[in-house]
Amino acid sequence: MSENILEKIIQKKIEKVDNLKKIVDLKSLDKLISENKTYIDFKSKIQNNFKDKKTSIIAEIKKASPSAGVIIENYNPVEIAKIYEDKKVTCLSVLTEEDYFLGNLEHISKIKDQIKLPILCNFNYTSWCFI
Repeated sequence: MSENILEKIIQKKIEKVDNLKKIVDLKSLDKLISENKTYIDFKSKIQNNFKDKKTSIIAEIKKASPSAGVIIENYNPVEIAKIYEDKKVTCLSVLTEEDYFLGNLEHISKIKDQIKLPILCNFNYTSWCFI
């Protein structure tokens, strides 16, 4: 993936976050975060595997990429997550960036409803958050 594409992705994400900051009340967001009871600690899961001398696998879920285009036509992130869970992966990384990876934050909600693995919300290749 060329540096130019990364710059475009980052710039577009900055613009989207800036727009969201204008319409989302931070106090209500803090309240939602504090009430979230479905958090599974990504970092601890990997650290515990390391202490136990086990291998950790972070499995990525994405529909497309800027370099490859659409990877999966009939994309179903929940079904992909189920396959990974059956294969005993440690954690999931879900691409949620809309314009270049064709992701969506709702994919994480749908996965969390059915899968009990730590999830890394991957906005793009340069920014992450743990959910």
